Amino acid sequence: IHGDNAILNFPGVAASSAAGGSSAAGGAEAAAGAPAEPKRTSAFRGVSRRYGNGRWKARIKQHGTDVVIGDFDDEEEAARAYDARARQIHGDNAILNFPGVAASSAAGGSSAAGGAEAAAGAPAEPKRTSAFRGVSRRYGNGRWKARIKQHGTDVVIGDFDDEEEAARAYDARARQIHGDNAI
Repeated sequence: IHGDNAILNFPGVAASSAAGGSSAAGGAEAAAGAPAEPKRTSAFRGVSRRYGNGRWKARIKQHGTDVVIGDFDDEEEAARAYDARARQIHGDNAILNFPGVAASSAAGGSSAAGGAEAAAGAPAEPKRTSAFRGVSRRYGNGRWKARIKQHGTDVVIGDFDDEEEAARAYDARARQIHGDNAI
């Protein structure tokens, strides 16, 4: 599907050790093999990095449709834009990145106090995104889900207790699908 563009979480790790080797040496090797590309995921809800231009994209689901809010140079700016749209859609029930920040400063107020307050805020929930490709945290049970696209269909590989274990499962499936073309 991705041809030469398939990207792995642990590109330097051999397929046999990525498929489930969990020795102490393998764990140290995996920790050292961090993704070489710029960070694509964000700790903030509704924010990710665009592939082509490297800018931060804010998006939200509305009536089952993925709505792109916009592209931003700053990750936190994208998170504040997400919060503003979430307030419009969900009102008081919105799950926000900066729950303690007033709506006016989160929507783009650039006063010194508002900017500092927003920058000091932390994500409202436990980390749901992952540094690894194809891995995210499930909402209901908090476990790590690994999934991959195959023939245009989203295939769930499984749920895992450990984020790195889910990433290794993704890599193993990517190697099955793409063979030597998996990067």
